[in-house]
Amino acid sequence: MSRARRIGRGPSDRGTAADRLTDPDGWNATTGTTTFEGRDGNDTLVSKNGGFDRITCGTGFDSLVADQAALDTVPAGSGCEFVIR
Repeated sequence: MSRARRIGRGPSDRGTAADRLTDPDGWNATTGTTTFEGRDGNDTLVSKNGGFDRITCGTGFDSLVADQAALDTVPAGSGCEFVIR
């Protein structure tokens, strides 16, 4: 089972609506480990926490606030339409 934090706790537990996912204290993740995974819907992900994260956003219009690229990886095609570093 993946240790990624998944969006899916909003109006629909299946992640089909707008949700917000944050991790203010960071995970003890290694480089390349997916720690944030958005799903369907317009989501907001906040991974600016000083730790290593790999973020995939999913479908919908998704906003991401992330650490510098050396810490947070957003793969090409991850579905993150708006990224602030």
